Amino acid sequence: MKYIFRSIPLLILIVFNIFAYSVSNEAKEKKLHILYYNSENQEGFWWRTTSEFAQAACQNLGMELNIVYVDRDAAFMVNDFKKKATNLNKPDAVIFQNLKSNAVNMLKIAEENKIPAFIFNAGLTEEQAKQYGKPREKFKYWIGQILPDDKKAGYDLAFQLFNEAKRLGLKDKNGNIHFLSIIGTKTDTASIERENGLKLASQQEKKIILDQITSANWDRREAEKSLNWLILRYPEAKVVWSANDLMGLGALDSLSKTKIIPGKDIIVGSMDWVPEALKQMQSGKLFTSLNGHFIETAWASVLVYDYLNKKDLV
Repeated sequence: MKYIFRSIPLLILIVFNIFAYSVSNEAKEKKLHILYYNSENQEGFWWRTTSEFAQAACQNLGMELNIVYVDRDAAFMVNDFKKKATNLNKPDAVIFQNLKSNAVNMLKIAEENKIPAFIFNAGLTEEQAKQYGKPREKFKYWIGQILPDDKKAGYDLAFQLFNEAKRLGLKDKNGNIHFLSIIGTKTDTASIERENGLKLASQQEKKIILDQITSANWDRREAEKSLNWLILRYPEAKVVWSANDLMGLGALDSLSKTKIIPGKDIIVGSMDWVPEALKQMQSGKLFTSLNGHFIETAWASVLVYDYLNKKDLV
């Protein structure tokens, strides 16, 4: 009997060590879980590519990536994150863009639930930034962001189109070149900044005349419908500046129903490197497409991985 009682502490110690070893191994085997909110759906080439780059980066780093496509529904994104953030298996970090100005609500949820948040592609609007500042200023768990220079992209696109139109002699009697401009959703930071770049180009180059700027919400069909009447309203327009390829393709769809020849009578340019757009560039109908920023999700994944492994971004 004495032997049994003396062995109990030893038995407890052995059981504890086995349990601790098991928990330790489980912790080592547990993968980091990253939540990525994709603002579009799987049909869109550019957004699908961002998912593929994020997935490749996470697999390479041994992380698990959960991709949620929100199909431009900013409210759904916020509500879905509320549910996932309060779940027992909440994500180790979240990556998203400022969709229709919803980033502040996303950051508040991340802050309340102590989930590191990383913004990519579209940051806070100017008004939001005035109130909430930069990462880690107002929100401790907003750990960082990676953003393209959309203003410069809009600016560069404007001058590429302007110079080509000038080369082709597409001027009015006063030497001006008239632009029609199709932007995305008005509340999206990317659209706002690209439009700002276009406006800056027109301020610097007085020969650029912005006949009209219209929103087509990043949508091909909307852009086609818009250009149908814009071409009739502004017959002197010789350039179509588009904030993305889908809207640029919509512009080409509209022009295909007229006698106006893209690449000869009018110049069309856009952004994103959508495969169909690249084919239209080869045919000469689309003059240019700017891109490269789809890789941001891979960079964001790497930076989040470093942060979660105690290698801070700053």
